[in-house]
This record gives sequence, C-alpha cells and structure tokens, in this order.
Amino acid sequence: MRRSRALLITFEAEGLAAYDFLSRMGGPLNAVSMAILNAFSDWRPLSSGVGELSRDLGSYPSVAGEVIRLLDYGFLIVAGTALGDRNDKYDREWPWGVTAGLYHFSIKYTQYLDAGSSIAAMTERVLNVPPVSLFTTNADAATARRWMFRRDEASAQLSWL
Repeated sequence: MRRSRALLITFEAEGLAAYDFLSRMGGPLNAVSMAILNAFSDWRPLSSGVGELSRDLGSYPSVAGEVIRLLDYGFLIVAGTALGDRNDKYDREWPWGVTAGLYHFSIKYTQYLDAGSSIAAMTERVLNVPPVSLFTTNADAATARRWMFRRDEASAQLSWL
C-alpha cells in the first residue's frame, strides 16, 4: 500500500483537505490522516505501517479506521488493484508533473449542462445572487478633510491655506 501520486493537499476554511485527481475524490484530512499519508509515501505492507503508526499515535482502532477512510477516498492505494495499476501507470507514463496532471485529469470527462439546465441555473443565479459592483465608491466613508495648499511661485514651495 502507498499514498497516491495524484494527491494534492490544500488549506480550506475548515482545515486541511485533499483531492486525488485520478480517482476524482476529495475529502478532509486530520493529524492522523497526515501521519498515515506520510508513512505510506512508498510501497510498504499495511501491517508494518499501521503497527508503527499505532505505537506513535497510541490507538490502533483510530489508525485502522482512518486507513479505511483514506482507502475509500483513493488517497491510499493497494498494489494490484485497478486504482493501484492506474496510479503506477501515471507514475511511469506522465512526465509533465503534478500541476499538469491536476489540470489534465480534472477537466477530462467534464459533465456539461444541457441548454435548458444552463438557462435555469443562470436564471436562479440572477434572481438570488447580488451582482458584483462595477466600481466602488466612498459613499459610506466618513467625511474626509479637504487639504488645501498654496504654491509660492517664487520658491516653488507648497504651504497650507
């Protein structure tokens, strides 16, 4: 078992989250899941990784439960499975890096709305979402003091009025 090579970790308002662009799955992470993902950066037997983490983190059931959750999301992969084979193929055959992989595999097989659904979604948005201002004003700002200066032509100095 190992961590997916197509896994991206981001900072969200609720905390850390991950997205695997090969499995097209995303979900929240916590300290235990981060320790597990770090421990399984390369292929290793499940028993040695979970046993080691249980000693470090103190609870075999919580580590085992988190491993199952990470497997369900596709963040951890098992050798010989369809996802494991696909991840290995990505490792071998994708030379352009993670950023290009994220872009390419995230837009692949995009589901587009039909015309009626698109019109309904846009109508819903127009009716319920306030428009963005095209410009800003200072209408709500406190009155600012107007600074007045006079220029002395002889010395080219500015002075207060």
